[in-house]
Order: sequence, then C-alpha cells, then structure tokens
Amino acid sequence: MTADAPLPAPRPLRSVTYGFPLALSSPVVLALAPALYRLGVGGLSVLLLIPVAILLAVVALVLSLVGLVATRRRGAPRGRAVAGLVVALAVLAFPAVVVVNGRGTAPIHDVTTDTDNPPQFVDVLPVRERTKALNPVAYEGARVADLQKRSYPDIQSLHLDVAPRQAFTLAQAAVQAMHWDLVAATLEAGRLEATDTTALFGFKDDVVVRVRAEGSGSRIDVRSLSRVGGGDLGANANRIRLYLQRLSGKGDSRAPPSSRSPANRDNHRPIDVRRLPRSRDDLQPPLGVHVLAEHSDHSYADGVAAGFVSEEAGVDGGVVRNDRDVPAWLVLGRPHAGGLSQTDRGRSFDASQQR
Repeated sequence: MTADAPLPAPRPLRSVTYGFPLALSSPVVLALAPALYRLGVGGLSVLLLIPVAILLAVVALVLSLVGLVATRRRGAPRGRAVAGLVVALAVLAFPAVVVVNGRGTAPIHDVTTDTDNPPQFVDVLPVRERTKALNPVAYEGARVADLQKRSYPDIQSLHLDVAPRQAFTLAQAAVQAMHWDLVAATLEAGRLEATDTTALFGFKDDVVVRVRAEGSGSRIDVRSLSRVGGGDLGANANRIRLYLQRLSGKGDSRAPPSSRSPANRDNHRPIDVRRLPRSRDDLQPPLGVHVLAEHSDHSYADGVAAGFVSEEAGVDGGVVRNDRDVPAWLVLGRPHAGGLSQTDRGRSFDASQQR
C-alpha cells in the first residue's frame, strides 16, 4: 500500500447495524397495540405488543450505547447510533410515565362516592353484556371500599343546595359537558347512566350518577366501573373527581353552575345559541327554569339558560353571554312577554309556558 492510497472506510459496527432498525421498530410495535384494539382485532391479546415494544427498545438502547462508544473510538459517523438511542429512550418514556402516574393508585377498577350503598347500573347492563365486559357490575364490598378510601379519600358525595329536579338537570348537563355517551336519563329514579371512552386505547368505562333528596337540597353520588382490566391506574377516581368538580362549579370555565353564590362570578364567555337545542322535542325533562336577573333592555328572544343566569347575562347578536358556558340546556322559543323585569329575579317558571 502506497502512502497516497486512501484509508479503507470503517467497517459498519454490528451494534449500530442491529440497534438502529430495532429502535425504529419499537415505536411501530407500540403504536400497533392501541390501533389494533380500537379496530377490534385480537382483543386484549394485542396488549402483549406493549412489552414486546419495550423489550425491543431496551435491546436497541443497549446496542446504540455500545455503538456510540465504539464509533467515537474509531472516529466513525455516529448519526445512526444517536438516532437509535433517542428513539429507544422515547419509547421507554411511555412505561415510565405510566408507572409515575399509577404510583399510589389502588389496584381496583370500581370507584364510587358511596361505598356503603353504591349507585346501581340498570340501563347499561345490556350494552355491557353485548360487548362482553369482563368485569362484573356487582360491587365487591369491603375489600374494594377499604382500598379506595386509602388511595382516594377525596372521593366523596356532593351536596347541592337545589331541589333534586334541578340537581338532575345540572347533573345531566355536566355529563354532556364531560363528553360522555349518555345511555339513559331517568328522572323518576334520579339516575343517569353514561359511557366514557379513554383517549389512547378506547377502553369503555361505565358511569352511573344518582341524585337523591338530602335535607333542603340534593345529594349526588357517582360510580365509575371499567369493563375490562384489573387495576385502572386511577382513571375511574380521576373521572369522578373531574365530574364533581365540574358539577360543583370548581372545574374549568365550562363547568355548569350549581349552588355557588352569584356574587362569585368570573370568566365571561359567549355561547352560540345555534349549537343548542332548537325545539322542545330536543330537550330532556325537567323544563323548569330558574332566573336570577336579566338586563332590562333584553327579552331573551333566543332563550333562557336553565340553571343560574348572572346579573350580567344578556342576549347580543344571537349570542347569550353568561358568566359561564351554559352547560347544555337553552330553552328556545318565543320571548317572555315584555321580557323579564327586575321583579322576575329568583322566580321559577315552567319554560313550556313561554312557547
């Protein structure tokens, strides 16, 4: 070999040759698990792809680290080794996040605000049977109750200072605001049943809300039950927590108003009445409406908000402006004769009489 002969190119390292494609395959395998489950292919067995993806990422991580050190010693390009390392770490972040979020959660899949007398599922039972839900609806009693109380002591019944009929309306509005699929709303029994679908895998969890009279107001109890799986990593407790926050008015700006004082008002947001029910047939009972106040120069030509309407509420250009997003019910029709005067504050009336 002469002095002018070019140096041979470094031979590809086996660690990089194998590590890089393994790293690229790991996120593909990981993404297949929720995709196939949502498509109904393979059932719960597709969840086995998750540990397979994690194993591929671990092997790719080790090979990429070895390749990164070797390429540095040889002076060879390190691009593929670095890329494999980054991809493997990104995939391994998924189980790390799951472990962190699930820390301190109870290994249960049934959570309720009333562990002594949990709300019962009725109308959703045929759906659970048709979809072959693996978890039974019968409450497991003291063992589950004890685990729940230790892990989620904040999951308690909610009291609203309104009559059960109005509490039922607010509870149903909160269900819809949570974007759950409403299965049944039985006013006579004070029971709402709905189904929530998880974002990633599309797991179906069923929820029942019970409204009962308590003193001069109402008591709200909620139960959330997963159809499949042993532990829910806190999903059911968090679902109930967010629902009760929304119902009590302590959640985000879309939460329906409850028994909070009208003096504590903020976040004025508009609601487009065209997105709400346009006829009486579109509304669910009860039709009772409670009005606090209205601007004297408006007649609510587009409707009246069921629940509480603030001092500043009014209609402007077809948009009802309220202190919070009207949760679901806007009773539409002919305006009240002459509008609602200041003497109408606090008056309850049947919206059906205003048509």
